[in-house]
Amino acid sequence: MKNITFKITNSIISKIEYRIWWVIENAHIVSERQAKLKQIARLRSGVCSTKIECNRKSLMHKLKNFLLEKESKSDQETKKELKNYMKILDYIEPREFDNTITEKDIFKIHQLTTKNILDPVHHNRRRN
Repeated sequence: MKNITFKITNSIISKIEYRIWWVIENAHIVSERQAKLKQIARLRSGVCSTKIECNRKSLMHKLKNFLLEKESKSDQETKKELKNYMKILDYIEPREFDNTITEKDIFKIHQLTTKNILDPVHHNRRRN
């Protein structure tokens, strides 16, 4: 049997990368799995955006508990912040392509951000 040797070049690598990219882009994802992946991505984004500090292991633990809706006294504030953040994303997403932000939108985002964290008396009011 004859040994054949191949030389891997940048051209071959780029063709392989393109084919892998094409397969990933055109792969069919079951809608239930896609919804779950989107939820996990949003939660990870929420953790990063609300600057909840933790190591990767505890981050995954918090996300798992959040998805399973397990109650933990030590994570109550974290859960409140994440739930508020998810509601803000739900509020903002339909307005993604609308380039106008009104004072009403700012008040609503503030209300969603501080829900169950600040006293509701401070919602929808300007400071003097």
